[in-house]
Amino acid sequence: MSTKSGWFEVDRAGLAKVAGRRNKLFILRELVQNSWDEASTQIAVEVHGPVNGSALSTIIVTDDSPEGFADLSHAYTLFAPSRKVTNAEKRGRFNFGEKLVLALCSEARVETTKGTILFDKGEQRRRSPKKREAGSSFVGKIRLNAEEREALVASARAMLVPAGKRTLVNGLEIFPRKPVAEVAHVLTTEVATDTGALKSEYRGTTLRVYDVLPGEKAHLYEMGIPVVETGDRWHVDVGQKVPLNMERDNVSPSYLRDVRVAVANGTAHLLTVADANAPWARDALADYQCQPETTKTLVRLRFGDNVVVQDPNDPEANAKAAASGYTVVNGSQLSSDEWARVRDAKAMLPAGQVFPTPRPFEEGGRQLVMIERDLWTPAMARFEMLAKDIAAHLLGHGVEVAIACDPGWPPEGCYSRSSKRVIVNAARHPDGWFDDLASESMLEFLIHELAHAVESNHLSERYYDALTRFGAKTARLALDLPAVFQ
Repeated sequence: MSTKSGWFEVDRAGLAKVAGRRNKLFILRELVQNSWDEASTQIAVEVHGPVNGSALSTIIVTDDSPEGFADLSHAYTLFAPSRKVTNAEKRGRFNFGEKLVLALCSEARVETTKGTILFDKGEQRRRSPKKREAGSSFVGKIRLNAEEREALVASARAMLVPAGKRTLVNGLEIFPRKPVAEVAHVLTTEVATDTGALKSEYRGTTLRVYDVLPGEKAHLYEMGIPVVETGDRWHVDVGQKVPLNMERDNVSPSYLRDVRVAVANGTAHLLTVADANAPWARDALADYQCQPETTKTLVRLRFGDNVVVQDPNDPEANAKAAASGYTVVNGSQLSSDEWARVRDAKAMLPAGQVFPTPRPFEEGGRQLVMIERDLWTPAMARFEMLAKDIAAHLLGHGVEVAIACDPGWPPEGCYSRSSKRVIVNAARHPDGWFDDLASESMLEFLIHELAHAVESNHLSERYYDALTRFGAKTARLALDLPAVFQ
């Protein structure tokens, strides 16, 4: 005669080894979340050290739910169909977490309105007819050292108590916290189909953002239960089931980024310089959902109010920007996704747009409004002779001189190294500038532009050296050949 048996058996010692690899902080979280998911109004958590020479600590979690366990067999059945699995706003999934807790216990007792289950030291399970009038109680004996007990209590106090769920830990109430922000967002969650199969779906929820208190580390919360440490600035409660891995200790990078960008968008007015440089905010900036104003805020906080993008096609513009106190951001300082958000939001402009370098000598460049030679005044002709004489002395070769009158061209003038030509923009000089030959302003202009024959970059040491050298040589020329300046 055959004996009927199930397909599987679970070795408690083996399950205990699996549970032992996890941080023991999950113990109270699993037990408390079960009580919160019931129609309870008060939950009491107790953690006591060993007594009477025992090496075992005692954990007690009691609630006042009128019904207690709907099915007492769920206290010891792994992966039994859970009535909570179809509800994204309930915390449980597989009837698995509390079994990991039981696996770590040397003995335990579960009392409910349906009866009592005793888990004895000898690996035996007994059912007792003893019933509670209301609620459920879990009592477990477990090996914990003093540090682990303190960590368990601290972890329980870090839970975010839902409205209407008065929760006490070792007799002290955990008071609800006020969120610093609430953000509506659509996130992936887990629900079950009519057949019981779990599936992922997008669902609208409200993220609640909380300050991290001293001694705490920022976590993702699943309806008040901390489930994943993030290291971000704030705690974030997603308000629905978090799609965790089987170990229930992590989320996918894409899910975490989705949370982070929602938080960044909802707290842009609270962000600081430290946030803008933190990994969590950079992750948010890289997401396509990062709003333009959030992007601009993060860029401003990280790089300052005056910022441009390094322009590889306009080194002179980069130098001008730096000389004007702007932060010049190069390509390696942001990821490709971050740059995409910056471009979309127009949060930074290229240096060449903010500090355009004149390009009158380049093919396709805007043509300057020039003063034809036959319209030059005698003073302009004398300026040409002065420029040629000084250039011959400073550069060792002559130069061409051209005069523009173009109010739409910002510079006072420029020097072309390729054509050896000096252009002066009369529209940017005061009236009578040409009449005062060899004035301080005129000599300053010529020395400045002729130094560009050596180096185009205003901020380079070579350009600085050229300026000082040309200034000295011009002074020497004035002493030796004063007629040049008359």
